[in-house]
Parts: sequence; structure tokens; C-alpha cells
Amino acid sequence: MLNRTIPEAKLLYRISTSWRLGVLLPAAVAALTLAAPAASAATSDPSAARPNMCPAETWSQIDSHSNTFVTAPGESWTGGPGGNLSVTTNRSTTLETTISASATISLDELVADASATVSASATKSDTTSINVTYSHEIPAGTYGTINYGSYAFYVHWSQWRQNGNCTSTELASGTGKVLAGVGFQYVQD
Repeated sequence: MLNRTIPEAKLLYRISTSWRLGVLLPAAVAALTLAAPAASAATSDPSAARPNMCPAETWSQIDSHSNTFVTAPGESWTGGPGGNLSVTTNRSTTLETTISASATISLDELVADASATVSASATKSDTTSINVTYSHEIPAGTYGTINYGSYAFYVHWSQWRQNGNCTSTELASGTGKVLAGVGFQYVQD
């Protein structure tokens, strides 16, 4: 009888322990499961620890611009007083967009910024043609000048960095002349 009682006692202990584990273990797992997403979310998202964190990035922009004209070398004629000034171009010249010497942005970046904000015709270079004619009437008693070259924009640009705390810092600024298409310019003197 002793042999039978011991196994029954062990069996009751096992059942009792299993019952306790059966109730307590799922409750413990549920409590851990509910707490786990909050803990894992806090560690997997670095911005949760620093709510004002912004991605570091650098950009350039055109701050202001004005119209200008870049005359090709040797392609300027003056006439008057009064009458008709008729000209024919006599050389082919490649004109280039220019940027201030200490620039931290490239010509390509400057042209892209100008193309997006100033004129879609902004370009890195323009080439004038030979044997193009143009004439313009000069009012009586006055003089006038015809220039051949590229329409352009005088621009002021700046380069910026976004900091991790969501503020911006100006890194550099400068000027440039961005070309925007070959043509003639008449100036009343």
C-alpha cells in the first residue's frame, strides 16, 4: 500500500503544480506580452527617445535673382543717331555659367536650383552662332546698342544644413550668373 500511496501523492502534487502553472503561467506570459511591444518600440525607433530628431541633410537654394545679359566677346554694335541698326554675328563663342570663386556648391547644383526656381531654360553653357542677323530701329536723335550673347540671371545662392534638433544652419553663400538662352539685346543709349 505504501507503494501505491506515494505515486498518488506525486500525481496529486503534479496535478496541483500543473494547475497553478496552468493559471499563473499564461497570466505571466500575457503580462510580458503586453509590456514587450512598448519596450521593443522604444528601442527600435531612435526618434522615440529623441522626439525632436530630424534627419541631417544639406541643400542649396536661390535666395534672389535679377535679369542680366552676358555679351559674347566682339558681339556688340552701336548705331545712331536715329536710323536702323542692322548687324550680322561674326563668331561662334561658348559662354559659361559662372559662380563665385569660393563656392561650396557645383555649377550643376546652381543650374538645377535656378532651373527649378528662376527659369526652366537655365543652362550650364550657351553657344552663339555665326551669320545670324538682327536689326532694330533707333529713335531719331538717339543712339542704341545691339548685343549678341546669352540672356542670364544674376543670382544669390546659399547652402544649408538641417541639424538633428530640426534647426537649420547656413554653411555658405555666394553669387553667380546663370545662362538662359542665346539671343540679342537692344539697349537704348
